[in-house]
Amino acid sequence: MAKADLSKAKELYPSCNMGVDEWATFFGTPPGLQAMGRVIYDIYDELLSVEERNAGVRRIGRRPARPAVPLSEVFDMLFPQEWTNEPFPQALSRLLSGRSHRQFAGKVPMSPSHLSRVLSGEREVNLEMIENIARALGVNPWFFSEWRAQYLGQLITEVLTESPHLGITILKGLRRERGKSSLSAPPPTS
Repeated sequence: MAKADLSKAKELYPSCNMGVDEWATFFGTPPGLQAMGRVIYDIYDELLSVEERNAGVRRIGRRPARPAVPLSEVFDMLFPQEWTNEPFPQALSRLLSGRSHRQFAGKVPMSPSHLSRVLSGEREVNLEMIENIARALGVNPWFFSEWRAQYLGQLITEVLTESPHLGITILKGLRRERGKSSLSAPPPTS
């Protein structure tokens, strides 16, 4: 096997010889920031292309030019939010933007009409449904506030069922705290 002659490549591309310190210095300059922006945008473009192929929107091949996008959109894709406090229908709708609802429903699996009812808020969701939807979206189930509330509620119920005396202790502590806060509050004025 012949060994590659990299001397010509190193001459054409001096960055091959750069170490971490040189790269850190370079990215601190205006041309370096431009280069970093192009690298980040290329990663964003590739992630978007993969999503489009998975959703059946685009085929493999030459990529069409994309319109300019705000930097916030690029960062949202590269560094997705780990959780939201939005109601489930709004959060799900935002995560599904640009995706085929019919194809997504097949990934969950659920019927497209059921997904439509979930998105409209007409149908409540349970832990298992949220977990299936999260798996199909590629996010953690705790991204959704309803999952966190239901999971914690279930966990508290299990703990209090196994150790009922804890419920009494907790209730006494809450009553005591509530009494302190009402005593320290100024009297209402009329």
